[in-house]
Amino acid sequence: MDGALAEQTVFYFPQGLPGFEELARFFLCDREGLQPLTLLIALDTSDVAIPLLRCADFLTDYSPPIPATDLEALEARNMEELELFVVVTFEGNGGVAANLMAPICVNRTHRLGRQVVLSDGTYPLQYLLLPEHE
Repeated sequence: MDGALAEQTVFYFPQGLPGFEELARFFLCDREGLQPLTLLIALDTSDVAIPLLRCADFLTDYSPPIPATDLEALEARNMEELELFVVVTFEGNGGVAANLMAPICVNRTHRLGRQVVLSDGTYPLQYLLLPEHE
């Protein structure tokens, strides 16, 4: 692990991520020049870097119902022990959307992560943050 990576926290995602089930080790990269984005970068391949937004900074009223089974898998007693992120997508015409239906949850204490897919329909798959340009 090089010096730059050593400064980042590595998280273990036991089930991987949807579409990347074979990848279990990721780190969060908060690099100057990328803000407000954080990158979730796979350690086992150089092909996967997922742009995220930290919910506490941008979506302060976002309060997804994380099931007890997911809290247990993350070794968290309650939501306060978790940090939530949402995956960001960039549309062809300059639009930016966030996936509120499947937050990335991390427990910094236990260095565990998990993408929780909510099934209650409360939050959309694509929440528009910036509209597309005409």
